[in-house]
Amino acid sequence: MAKRVKPSKTKVAQLGRTPRRTEQVIAGGIRPLVGTANTAHAADAPLIAIWLDAATNAVRAAKPIKPGLSPDETWGEALDALADACLAPVPGPFIGGDSDDEYATTNGMLFSLPVSYLPGKIIVNDEGLAQAARTIFAPLGVPIEYSASPPGFDAAYTSLTSFMGLDEEPPEPFAWNVDEVLLQPLYAAARKYWQAAPWEMLPDHPPVEVALGELGPERGVETLFGAIIGAGGEAFGVALYYSLDDYLESLERGAELSANDADVDEMIEMLRQSGAPVEGLPPEVLRGAVGSLMGRMDAKSEGAADSEEEDDDLDDAHLPDNIALIFMEARETDPTYLDWLKARGLKYPSRKAVPQFLRVSPDHDPRALTNREAQAMMLSVEAITAFTQIMAPVFTQGMMPAEPLTLPISVKEGDQTRTIRVTFPPPGRDWSEDFATVDEEVEEPEQPATESGRATLYRFKVTLEVDPPIWRRIELRGDQTLHDLHSAIQEAFEWDDDHLYAFYLSGKYWDRTTEYGSPFNDEEQRSAAGFRLEHLPLTQGQTIGYIFDFGDEWRHRVKLEKIVPDGVRPNAIFPRITEVHGDAVPQYPDYDEEDDEEKDGEPEE
Repeated sequence: MAKRVKPSKTKVAQLGRTPRRTEQVIAGGIRPLVGTANTAHAADAPLIAIWLDAATNAVRAAKPIKPGLSPDETWGEALDALADACLAPVPGPFIGGDSDDEYATTNGMLFSLPVSYLPGKIIVNDEGLAQAARTIFAPLGVPIEYSASPPGFDAAYTSLTSFMGLDEEPPEPFAWNVDEVLLQPLYAAARKYWQAAPWEMLPDHPPVEVALGELGPERGVETLFGAIIGAGGEAFGVALYYSLDDYLESLERGAELSANDADVDEMIEMLRQSGAPVEGLPPEVLRGAVGSLMGRMDAKSEGAADSEEEDDDLDDAHLPDNIALIFMEARETDPTYLDWLKARGLKYPSRKAVPQFLRVSPDHDPRALTNREAQAMMLSVEAITAFTQIMAPVFTQGMMPAEPLTLPISVKEGDQTRTIRVTFPPPGRDWSEDFATVDEEVEEPEQPATESGRATLYRFKVTLEVDPPIWRRIELRGDQTLHDLHSAIQEAFEWDDDHLYAFYLSGKYWDRTTEYGSPFNDEEQRSAAGFRLEHLPLTQGQTIGYIFDFGDEWRHRVKLEKIVPDGVRPNAIFPRITEVHGDAVPQYPDYDEEDDEEKDGEPEE
């Protein structure tokens, strides 16, 4: 049964209000996202929808479409991208040609800021898609024409696939020279790890110390330091570093990368202020596109040789010794690897979680694990999984152990039982000092925190106004801010944190006199990050209004249930979510689709 065959009602209504430019033509359509590297698997490849300005060949929207959808669903995804091409075209580098687009210059780079318009004509490369497009655009007076080769489409597709590396020579079929006796327990450990989801209980910092003794991945490496990957919700797995110094180096390099993100933030802000339609783009897509573009243009201006040398240095600096388990979606995985798994009867949790095992170091490219490394990976993953399950009652309360907590974990390996010692956090360092209480991108409040504020507990009950209502109980310290509360609400209700927000201390929505808004809002207002809770006019029992996304206007009633002096327990991490009532609702109900039905423990056919 088709789930949707057109953009949301909101987008369709916006199309009807968009200025018409009868001389403009948008061309494009869909095509399998397949290069020579994957030609044999074209039937299972994702599609990509591309829509461009026929006069300038500038791409206005591009959207990958996952495989396995019905034609109606595929056309719906492509039409959604077409609506974006009209309403919110993506900014891009200046490519020449005549256009009504505006331009902006920053750091010597010239950007095209395409304007929104309803075109005089749309040319589509797929007859079924063209017919589906007529149901949307014919009532708006926009004719739809079918052409197997719309102007500029082939060039845009070639450029995109080249950038994504899909025009490279086909790789050799996947092979792994490892003792096959190790494979079943290794992949079983990966399945248990995915099902246990330790990232829901532990962050990637500090690491989990795993003492393997003589069973370490190589001679002289007896203890590994595991960074749990998954707290960010973008990638999942574990990286097992060969020393604490390797782990700390990786942490430091990651912080440097975050600091360099300021250049990307500056560029995005420039585009936003220039009127570019960046608000509708998912944050990770926007940051990736702008960052990639800036990197390519910097390389062009500085010379390819220098750029390549710097890239090599950067790669080496970011590859401290570790063995890693990373889960990838099946559609992003080498098809020959999936064939290899199937031939050996190796099961993976789902098509969203295909395990990949890598040895990473500064001395060589990532490679497959040796027998000894595979054994160390299996033992470590089994031990970490068991450790987090045993300690779940502690970790789910957001508590950091006052002292390093060590447990001996028994792991079966064939006929033998191995005892692995797991410790969290590693001893010899005050890990609690590493936790920041304020976003790095947000300035701290001018008024300093007090010892009383750091020790005072604020307990909020946040109720989302839906039917039936759902609520979360969240605790903060007095030295934290409403912006910290906002971040916790985003996590608690599974919002994407991709829109502005505001708190209203009077409890009356849109009451500007008591409004504290997002620090990223350009309007003059009090910043939610500018005042600590201890310095705000808050009283126990007070009800506050909170709105997230001023378009969809998700309204929340925030009741300050308790203010508890000296209520902050030592080593507890704040903000923390202490109680959950009701399942999160989809943030974008018009766009969200049900995931393919999957069963844990076995891959889909």
